[in-house]
Amino acid sequence: KWVPGADIFLTIDSKAQAAAEEGLQKSATGKGAVVALDPRTGAVLAFVSMPDYDPNMFVMSGSEKEGLEAGKILPEFNVALQGTYPPGSIYKIVTSAALLEGGRVRPDEKVHCPGFYDAGSRVFKCWDKKGHGNVAFIEGLARSCDVYYYVNGQRAGPLAIEKYSRAFRLGVPTGIALPDERSGNVFGPSARAAKKSYWFIGDTLNLAIGQGETLMTPMQAAGMIAAVANGGIFHRPYYVDRIVRSDGQQLLKNKPEEVSRVKLKDSTWALIRAGLGSVVSEGTGQAAKLSGVEIYGKTGTAQNPHGKDHAWFVAYASIAGQPSKVAVAVLVEHGEHGASAAAPIARSVIEAVLRADLKPKAPPAAAPAEKSTAAPAGVAA
Repeated sequence: KWVPGADIFLTIDSKAQAAAEEGLQKSATGKGAVVALDPRTGAVLAFVSMPDYDPNMFVMSGSEKEGLEAGKILPEFNVALQGTYPPGSIYKIVTSAALLEGGRVRPDEKVHCPGFYDAGSRVFKCWDKKGHGNVAFIEGLARSCDVYYYVNGQRAGPLAIEKYSRAFRLGVPTGIALPDERSGNVFGPSARAAKKSYWFIGDTLNLAIGQGETLMTPMQAAGMIAAVANGGIFHRPYYVDRIVRSDGQQLLKNKPEEVSRVKLKDSTWALIRAGLGSVVSEGTGQAAKLSGVEIYGKTGTAQNPHGKDHAWFVAYASIAGQPSKVAVAVLVEHGEHGASAAAPIARSVIEAVLRADLKPKAPPAAAPAEKSTAAPAGVAA
């Protein structure tokens, strides 16, 4: 006789998963990845890699040969875990930590951006050719000014930036229980020295804005922004919440597992969060705005030598100062601009996760009117 098997309860939020899938399908290219985490635990709320395939195709309705032929063209590459990309300007979160922790850069000190930076042997451009004028830290992060990070990246030093790159767990897998996760690549003077090669000023400028040899997976990007949300904690991501037998006995219950922690001054966290808040409220990430929700995010455009640039957006959200329940990373391959291609997808995922908190509260029932103790007209009291 058959026996009921155990039930596996996932951490996946079905509404957030649907929003992520739909958003990526409707993007300019339909290719990329979305990873959403609960910053409090590391639980995976949404996980999408595209192009994808329908697992039902393995339940063959036609001939076995047709099924095998279809199997040869399955897009089995897991973009979220195996795709490694230059992070572009989302990496400015890491650079910001190096700038503020080192003490060599004052957050109120302004840098003039004319739209380019002359490094002597080469001119490095800002993404805004008109220039940003005089910008201090908050505005530099909110408007993603490359020149601000070129100048101050040199002042902080490439070794400091590389140090915080490792602190934010670039170059190591997140440890999620899925096969073939890649570790990306840490770019910096010590990594270059290990290869017995030289370091140049242009390398520092590229490092400061997340270009050059730095590589990150969407899974790592989600872990990075989740750590900003929770104060520096990196959890091992997990997607199985619990396993319960048919008789009710619980066979497994996953618990949050801290794997490392970034230690930054309270003032540093406050400034980074203020900058990320300005990104969404008045900077390059305004497409992620959501009424009633505090969203902190960063756009990124990663240069791609093989075609159009890749589009990034990372964000976390909270309501009324409560601990953040969702952090999300979105990558749209060849999407060109994080602001237009990736930020709206993140907004949809955040809205789906927080849907219960965003429902308008029913007004309290009106109190029953007090019965009058006065005598009716014409009747003696």
